[in-house]
Amino acid sequence: MVGNTWSKETIRVAGIFGNDMVLQREAEVPVWGWAKTGQSIKVNFFGQTKNTQADADGKWVVRLDAMPASASGRTMRISGGGAAVTFANVLVGDVWVLSGQSNMGMRIDDCRDSAAVARAKYPWLRYFNQSWPFGTEQQPNLEPYRAKPAADVPAQSSWATTTPQNAGNWSAVGFYFAEALHRTTKVPIGLIQTSIGSTWGECWVSKVMRDTNPALAYIGTEFWTAPLKDPWFADKYIMYHAMVAPLQPYGIRGVLWYQGEGNTDPSVGHYRDLLSGLITGWREDWKQGAFPFLIVQLPKYAQPKDPWHSWEQLREAQLQVSQEVPNTGLAITIDSGGMNIHPTDKQPVGERLARLARALVYKEAIESTGPIYTDSTRDATGVSLHFNHVGKGLRAGGGALRTFEVAGADEVFVPAEATITGRNTVRLASPQVPTILQARYAWDWNPDCNLFNSEMLPASPFRAKIPGNSTESPAKGLDKP
Repeated sequence: MVGNTWSKETIRVAGIFGNDMVLQREAEVPVWGWAKTGQSIKVNFFGQTKNTQADADGKWVVRLDAMPASASGRTMRISGGGAAVTFANVLVGDVWVLSGQSNMGMRIDDCRDSAAVARAKYPWLRYFNQSWPFGTEQQPNLEPYRAKPAADVPAQSSWATTTPQNAGNWSAVGFYFAEALHRTTKVPIGLIQTSIGSTWGECWVSKVMRDTNPALAYIGTEFWTAPLKDPWFADKYIMYHAMVAPLQPYGIRGVLWYQGEGNTDPSVGHYRDLLSGLITGWREDWKQGAFPFLIVQLPKYAQPKDPWHSWEQLREAQLQVSQEVPNTGLAITIDSGGMNIHPTDKQPVGERLARLARALVYKEAIESTGPIYTDSTRDATGVSLHFNHVGKGLRAGGGALRTFEVAGADEVFVPAEATITGRNTVRLASPQVPTILQARYAWDWNPDCNLFNSEMLPASPFRAKIPGNSTESPAKGLDKP
C-alpha cells in the first residue's frame, strides 16, 4: 500500500505521516500507528530499521534516532503482518506548528500577494493542513471530542509540497516565516497548520490542564454561560482535543502562536494565566521538553473603543508571558494592522517570527525583537525609562516621540514630553504632573506610536508604576491587569 491506506487486519499509520512530509532533524523522531494486538511492526528510514509490537490497545510506537537535515527525498517503509505502508519524498529539517485563530490561518491569497504565490517554487517547504474535524459548520458534531482527545487527525489531512499552484492557500504568516528562516538555515521546513478562526484561547487548553491548574478554574464556571451561535468557536478545550492532541508526539522544533482577538473581552484578565498554562500543557503533553513558543503580539485595531474589550491589556498579557515563561519570544506588530481585524500585511509578522527564531532558537547574534521596557528612575525634573532590545540605540520614527502618557496620584493620564536621551533611555516630563507615579506607551487600540530600535523593530506597548522617590528600587511593569 502506498500512502496511508490500510486494513484493520493489517496496520495503520497515524495520519500526520504521509508523502512529502518533513521529519524533525537532530532529535528523536516518534513514528506511531495501530495494528492487531501483538503484531510485529518494522520501520525503515534513512538507513535505520526499528522494530516494535502493537500493545494491548493495538497502539505501536517506534523512535527513530536523531538524523541530520536532508533535502533529498527519501522513502519510509512501515511493514507488518504481510502488509506495508510506504511514504515517498520525505525530507528531514525543522517542523513548526502554526496555531491560533483566523489571522494565523489567513491565506496568502487573502493578503492579495500574487508575487509571493508566483515565487513559491519551494521543494524544501512542506505544508500539513488539517481538515475540518467537526462534520459541517451548520451542524457541528463536538461530542466525540468532549470525552477525550482524538486519537488521530481528521480524515483528508495531508502534506503537500509548495508550488505556485497551491501556495495561495497556505497560511501567509507561516509562509513568510518559512521563507525568511530558510534564507539562514538552508534546511527543509515543515509547517503544520492547526488553527481555527474566532476561537478563544480557552479552546486550545487541554481538559487536564484546565482541571489541574487553579488559575484556569474559571473556564468551567463563568465562561460562556449564554447560548452561542457558533459553539465550535468557543467550546472549552474542544480544539485541543480535536486538533492538537492527535499531532502529539510528532517531532517539532517549536510553535508559532497568533491568537488573542477573541480574548479581548472580559476574559482578558485571565489571559496571562491562560497562555502560560496553555504553553505548559502543550509542552507536557508533547514530551519534547520546553520547545520554543513564539507569540505574535496583537497589532493595531482601528475601530472605536468600547468598555467591553481591551486590546491594550491583551497585548500586555502577551508581553508578560514572553517575559515569564522560559523559551518564549514576542513578535511585536504594533506598527501594523488597521481597520480590518484581519490585516493583510502579514509579511512583517512572519519575518519577525523568523527573526525571533534565528536569535532564540538558532542562536544568531541578532536583535530578536523590538524595545521592551525594563525599569525606570526619577529625579527632580522627570522620569527616565529604560529599555532592552534596543540594538545600537533607540530611534523615533517620523518626528518626536508620541503616545507616551503619565499620571500622578490622581491616576489621570496626560500626554508627556518624551525624548530619547541615551542608547536605551527615554526621558518623560510633564508640567501637568510634577510627580509622575505611572507611565504608559501606546496604550490604545490603534496607537500612533513611533518608538523603534536601530533595526526599526517597534517597541512593545506597556504601562508601569514609577518609584515614588529616587531612593526606591527601579520599577518593573505592572502586575496582572
